[in-house]
Amino acid sequence: RGGEYDFEMGQEYLVYAFKRNNKIVSGNDCDGTKRLSEADTDLNILAQKITILPEDQVCEKDEDCGQVETDCSNIGCVCVPQPINIKFKEKYKKLLEECRSVVNPRPILCDMECPPTPSIKCVENQCVFVEQKLNL
Repeated sequence: RGGEYDFEMGQEYLVYAFKRNNKIVSGNDCDGTKRLSEADTDLNILAQKITILPEDQVCEKDEDCGQVETDCSNIGCVCVPQPINIKFKEKYKKLLEECRSVVNPRPILCDMECPPTPSIKCVENQCVFVEQKLNL
C-alpha cells in the first residue's frame, strides 16, 4: 500500500522510521512496520551487536581513545557506540560492515556515524565513557 499502515488502537507496533528535515518520517522507505506480536525476527536483528575486545580498549592517554558503532542491525539508524583505542577503529568498522551485510542485507537510507562523544577518556589504561560534571 505504498508504505501506509493501518494502526489499530490498543496494539503495539515496531515502526520503521527515519529522520528527514528534523521530522520523523515513516512511509515508503520504512515498509517494515508491523505489529509487535509479528516482529520477533526484526527484534532479534535489532539486538545483535559486535563486541569490542577489552585489549582493543587499552590506552596510554586520552588521545588514544575514540568510539565505534556496534549495532549490526543497520535498522533505524540507532547509534550504539563503544569506547575503543582508535588504532583498532578500522578493524571494527570492517567487522560491523560484514555483520550488517549478513544480518540485514537490505539497503538502508541511514549511513550515519556516531556523533563525537567528548566524554571518552583513558582511565587506568582503558578507554571508557565518563560522566562530565559541570562547574556551576
